[in-house]
Amino acid sequence: MLDLALMASLVRAIDWRQVRRFILVGDPNQLPPIGRGRVFADTIQWLAEKNAAGIARLANNLRQLENAVEGKGTAILRLADLFISAKARDDGQPTAPDAEELLTQVHKGGDVDADLRVIYWEHPMTLSETLIQTIEMEMADHTGEALNSEKPYELWRTAFDWKPEKYQVLTPHRGELHGVEALNEAVQDRVAAGVMHRYGLLDGITLYDKVIQYRNRPQSNPIWAYNFNARKAERVEVFNGEIGFVQQHNFDNKHSGRLKRFQVKFERKDHLAVGYGSALSANGGFESVEDNLELAYAISVHKAEGSEFNHSYVVVPCSKGRSLSSELLYTALTRARQHCTLLVQGDVSTLLSARRPENAQTGLINSSLFDGFFRAVQDELINRKGWYEEGRIHEALSGDMVRAKSELVIANLLHERDVPFSYEVLLRAPDGTMYLPDFTISWQGETWFWEHWGMMSVASYQEHRSRKVGWYDKHFPGRLIETFEDPQLSQQVAQNIASRFS
Repeated sequence: MLDLALMASLVRAIDWRQVRRFILVGDPNQLPPIGRGRVFADTIQWLAEKNAAGIARLANNLRQLENAVEGKGTAILRLADLFISAKARDDGQPTAPDAEELLTQVHKGGDVDADLRVIYWEHPMTLSETLIQTIEMEMADHTGEALNSEKPYELWRTAFDWKPEKYQVLTPHRGELHGVEALNEAVQDRVAAGVMHRYGLLDGITLYDKVIQYRNRPQSNPIWAYNFNARKAERVEVFNGEIGFVQQHNFDNKHSGRLKRFQVKFERKDHLAVGYGSALSANGGFESVEDNLELAYAISVHKAEGSEFNHSYVVVPCSKGRSLSSELLYTALTRARQHCTLLVQGDVSTLLSARRPENAQTGLINSSLFDGFFRAVQDELINRKGWYEEGRIHEALSGDMVRAKSELVIANLLHERDVPFSYEVLLRAPDGTMYLPDFTISWQGETWFWEHWGMMSVASYQEHRSRKVGWYDKHFPGRLIETFEDPQLSQQVAQNIASRFS
């Protein structure tokens, strides 16, 4: 998330006479910076064109290989890969069979693999209850302890064991019932009701809450903390995004009255207790809670970038306007070390919409680090109409954007013959299973599905076709039209159209 301003400061601060090599490490598929520019993505693009030897790409994901060997599941990374832009994958092919099969599993919900679970929800009013029940079910399973409905905080504290990275809720927005604020309030009400009643709140936070520092406190503006190793108070750095748990201040005891101060132990800083509130020392002292901290049972995906959690719970709302971006879903999925639970509103189409490359954020940034700080954003991205494939636009005569040139042939011939069609629209069977037909055609009150098969010399593609044709035969008999990759594709398409839609 390195923006132009920060990059400029960094470059100015370096004594280039002392530098032999400048190395940037990152993932261009994650969210672009909130500030100006897309520094890392621009750098990768420029190197690819001008100095390809300057790029070292991760070819094998060791975590995925290890998980596959140990039976821990690989669905998180396989699903995340579906949200990488077409240009990054460098394929330009229609939806691959393995991708479609994975999406079919995701559509079913439940356990997709040992590392991924999908739960669908409909009404925002019930989301927090569903989320809390899911977390508590997993906490009970991980700890072996049963939930005491009258004292749920016992299970939460045992499961976390004062390690804030063990469980984390991620959501794309701050507002609305699926956002950071509402979910934090719901979880706090669940696990801290008794503490709030006894000690009260300090700027919305009470003892034992999980919190995040949202204000940078660098060396130029440090904050007081007690160092247990040095056994003295000292000024320390705390940075935006650090997560920890609230504890009782060491000046207080369990019989203290209403809350006026507390300490926070942040992740990987167990030797420090950072003070917030009033009367922080014998001479007084004050550190505003409101200006530094907020609840962190749920945090935004943007805040989570750069962090990892053992178990993550990703809320995916169904957007009424613009869809979620592919970078956001990719980033959210890859925050989990061990297990991810996706809580998706509606159905799998919410994920399919986010996967569409025209919903990517990076492509909408018109600044460029190497091209005069301005780059033209293509109309297809600005208008966000139909399908856009980054770097490979196949616009049919109808105005539809399709993935592959063979599909372009089909789309153009259908359009020329006034046969209305839709491209890659989710098709559900009566038993709840789903697939993505290449084309869906409505003609004289009847619906047809057109599949174009490429790479039939590959065994996995043959197996995929066999499964999919069997599915059509079972649920939509006689409704399937098939074409195959062939130099005479145009003739195949024309004959099929003439025989059915003339």
